[in-house]
Amino acid sequence: MMFKRLHLRPVIVAAGALLALLTGLVASAVAKPATAQERSCVSWSEARTLGLIDKFKLRPAKEIKARVEARYGGKVVSFVICESPGGLTYKMAVFKDNGNVTFVMEPAE
Repeated sequence: MMFKRLHLRPVIVAAGALLALLTGLVASAVAKPATAQERSCVSWSEARTLGLIDKFKLRPAKEIKARVEARYGGKVVSFVICESPGGLTYKMAVFKDNGNVTFVMEPAE
């Protein structure tokens, strides 16, 4: 009975390269600190609990949401309040009518 000789060397080399790439990506993601904006965002309910809405006299979220939905032709599916260099901002994810998601920043104060 004849056995075909398997050529596994190219598969092993490709798997090793893939593993090295994934290891590098994971290491860079872990080593990279979060940006200031990512660290300083809170949900609407957290902002209300912390008293940020009254303290900073934030613009009504309902008004901003309606304006953004009209401007971008979609539905706001995510809504957080973030600290930015210019003050507090609303960061919204808008699911557009064409299926794309757009992130929008609006001043909150």
